[in-house]
Amino acid sequence: FEVKVTDDGSPAKSDMDTLVVVVAPMNAPPVFTSVLPDTVVFLGNTLEWTYVATDLDEDALSYEFDGNSPGDAALDAATGEFSWKPATAAAFPVLIKVLVTDMMDTARTQAEVTITVVTVTVSGNVSYNVSDIAIEGATVKLMDGATEVATTTTDAAGAYSFADVSAGNY
Repeated sequence: FEVKVTDDGSPAKSDMDTLVVVVAPMNAPPVFTSVLPDTVVFLGNTLEWTYVATDLDEDALSYEFDGNSPGDAALDAATGEFSWKPATAAAFPVLIKVLVTDMMDTARTQAEVTITVVTVTVSGNVSYNVSDIAIEGATVKLMDGATEVATTTTDAAGAYSFADVSAGNY
């Protein structure tokens, strides 16, 4: 637009110039459209999820962990694909924060998920088939194919138990 300045002298003097105002567009933050809900995963199983976000400005997006995350968890920066196979259930539940940033690196959005890792207990009784009499001191092996995972001995009631077992077929 044009600006005209006039003084109040006699005779009045004035000057005119064109003023251009440029308004930079606002950078809208990305918005998550798919977020991993709070969830439970069995020890040894793989948890997979794809975080999805959109950006009003159509900027390219980048995904990353925000803060602490399990060392063996993976998050693809370009696709938002999350994968984690927990190896232990000792320090859980765990809070994982995922941050999506537009490539302008000025607008960010965070999502949080609590993941609880649970273990399986395998238990049973050993007895004689015919009389159903408990067998004390029997060796019970937990096998994964040809691999021995754990060994225990039955108690006086013929009972055995394997705690904190990864989910699987034994």
